[in-house]
Amino acid sequence: IDQHAAGVLLARLGRKQILDASRDALEADISEGECMETMEQLPEGKQAGPSRIPNEVFKKLARHFAPKMAAMLKEAGEKRHTPQTLLRRGHMYVI
Repeated sequence: IDQHAAGVLLARLGRKQILDASRDALEADISEGECMETMEQLPEGKQAGPSRIPNEVFKKLARHFAPKMAAMLKEAGEKRHTPQTLLRRGHMYVI
């Protein structure tokens, strides 16, 4: 790796900023509607995590689970803290 070129590239990237509208959208709370839409689109025949609860359960009961998931995500964002149960038994991915 050319260290000088890498330094120039990193310096350029360091000056880049995202648009205010993009930042606001990324920092907005995840809504119940977003949670419900995501749950309704889960692939069938799989499960999300070590609970082994099939995705079909979340798809069929999205109206029940979506408000709870949205509230948990909002609280985690406000407290800047991920619940220990997710850290111990689940896999979190940054998108």
